[in-house]
Amino acid sequence: MLPNVPDNANYFTMVEPSTSSTCNATKHRRRSLWRLAKRLIRPMSDHHTRSFDEKLSLHYGNVDPKRLSEQLVPPILLNVFEQINIYHRIRLRQVSHLTDFLCTTIPVRLPPMKLQSALDGELYLLSEAPELVAYHLIPEIDLSEAVGDDGTVALKDWQAELILRRTASRVDHVEHLWLETSINGLLCAAFLKQLQEANTNAKPYRRKITLKKLTIVGNKKSDIEQVSKMICAFSSFIEQLRLRHMRVDSSAQSRDLWAAISLCSHLKQFQYETCRYDRHSHYFMADALADKKISTLELGGVEEFSSIDLSRLTMNQPLKHLSIVCPKISSESYFEDNIINVVRQLDTLLIQCEITYALDDLEQRHKVGKLLQNMKAEASLEIVHVVDNHAAQAARIMSYWLELSREADRTVMLKLSDISQDRIDQAIGRLIRKCSNVLKAAHPGNSLVLTRGNGRIHVLDKYTWFGDDEDDY
Repeated sequence: MLPNVPDNANYFTMVEPSTSSTCNATKHRRRSLWRLAKRLIRPMSDHHTRSFDEKLSLHYGNVDPKRLSEQLVPPILLNVFEQINIYHRIRLRQVSHLTDFLCTTIPVRLPPMKLQSALDGELYLLSEAPELVAYHLIPEIDLSEAVGDDGTVALKDWQAELILRRTASRVDHVEHLWLETSINGLLCAAFLKQLQEANTNAKPYRRKITLKKLTIVGNKKSDIEQVSKMICAFSSFIEQLRLRHMRVDSSAQSRDLWAAISLCSHLKQFQYETCRYDRHSHYFMADALADKKISTLELGGVEEFSSIDLSRLTMNQPLKHLSIVCPKISSESYFEDNIINVVRQLDTLLIQCEITYALDDLEQRHKVGKLLQNMKAEASLEIVHVVDNHAAQAARIMSYWLELSREADRTVMLKLSDISQDRIDQAIGRLIRKCSNVLKAAHPGNSLVLTRGNGRIHVLDKYTWFGDDEDDY
């Protein structure tokens, strides 16, 4: 029920004196507001109830509809604005100072957004709602001609920088920010600078922006300093952090990076992979990730990372997905007492076998079989096996893992590396007569399931990875 408001009381005339110079402007703004509101609020057949967007109902009782416009007050408008999408709110902001103020009090949530550099040097924006980015963040720039058939938006470097600056000043929550450009450092610096300016100008109130997922794919430059500051700025909110193709040039850079990661108290999924061997991070990562409740841990390219570090890192962690691709980590590394206990609780475990892996080594084969048997019945072992681009060798590798899967009654996901798709297909053709069934897998991606007795291996194609995550930006 709406509050009783005297007939001669009007909010718009109360906030602005009704002088001869402002009266007409006030009436014009008021008429513009209700003109737009009438388009959004459609009267139902029952005059006692008005339904908005088929979701919101305001019950007025027996109040005369002609008097309703005189009785609406800011709290009522705010309730209405919260029910409409952001595109309508952006339009309503321009009606009056009141609507602009009310719309700015409603949190703005930005869907997953990805900025990516292409091989041709262009920079592209990928988002579930590119119109939202265009209308809310950079409305002064016409991007209609820059939108491709696949929904991507071609941008200039300065436009991408402007989007990050506007995000810092206009957005309250970002679901997932993915930076995969040649100017990652510049974009992070622009975002942090704008956020600092917004906090300086908003004293004594501090602007809070939440970010759940952050993915940064490095480039030839070492942007670790800016990346560390970016992580630190969102350390209270980040739940998923993925750092790929990172380049750490010094111990000081590594120390600052892991100090920032250690502040992420809500971290649940973490990935760290380097473009070349990292000789420094193994000193800091165990302490940085201690006391975290991490369920997914993926590490790659840390040169001196050993089974001792793995033991410290996995201790008391509720791990479900573990992937360690480092020179000193092999299948034997998982047989330490506390590590094998972690293996028993995993849903997926990924290991990499180099081209020198001996398929005829019976002792090695026995250890891998024992590792499989220690995993849960519904778990799967993910194998990245490097091949020398020969179909015959690829067929032997498939047969090797299929037989191990049969003996242990466990699922093996096999990814052959450094081999063409044609050679993979030829290898499957060589092996097909020795299989009970060959099936097309629904997930992940384009993969074939080869079975032999209780054994089953998923052979991924050249362009598919385990748990492909390209669809969650």
